[in-house]
Amino acid sequence: MKFDINKNCKINLALVCFCLFIFQSKDISAEDNINNNVYRELTEKGVATYEDGCRGISHFTDIDEKNLTFDELVLELKKKEIIGKRWKYEAEKPLTRGIVSYMICKVLKIKGGLTMRVINAAKSCAGLMCSGLKIKNGLAAPDIGMTKRYAYLECLDMGLMPAGHKETFLTGHDLLALMYRIEQHIKAGEKDKKHEKEKGKENEQEKQEQSKSEESSG
Repeated sequence: MKFDINKNCKINLALVCFCLFIFQSKDISAEDNINNNVYRELTEKGVATYEDGCRGISHFTDIDEKNLTFDELVLELKKKEIIGKRWKYEAEKPLTRGIVSYMICKVLKIKGGLTMRVINAAKSCAGLMCSGLKIKNGLAAPDIGMTKRYAYLECLDMGLMPAGHKETFLTGHDLLALMYRIEQHIKAGEKDKKHEKEKGKENEQEKQEQSKSEESSG
């Protein structure tokens, strides 16, 4: 991954801000110190692991991963369909852009383009078939859904991932930078929703005032 000096400086500054956001707390406990050490170790890690990715992405869900074993965390993520039902990766498997892109698309509920919409439609049909066949266990259902390749292309299009290949490994530094970009993407989405809601209220208020004006003039 080739970056110029200015871009590296910007990324490092962003990581510092993200880490400060993660670490901030009014009362620092022993558990907080342990978590802080985990993030510091991650910044110095050569290649991030599948477990690192699972624990990192869980911060954008309601899963409290701190007291979960790797297997327990994987089960929770599968229940929420954040990771593939058939994935049997070991904890120490190197984390690839494709794997983490899949997780990101699931967490952000990205529908994607035509191809991913067709895939999602096929998944819905499979769900109806399973319901008809009385297959209740989601893990026993056919694993139809987005692929890591299309997930990576979606993340690339949104600017969450750098150009390259879906099988490229992520370093610990890459993973933290990615978590920061996800956080910013979520905040931007919330800001847009708030703006649209306020604009909707203003339009509704204008319509009501216009209606009152027409009634009084009539």
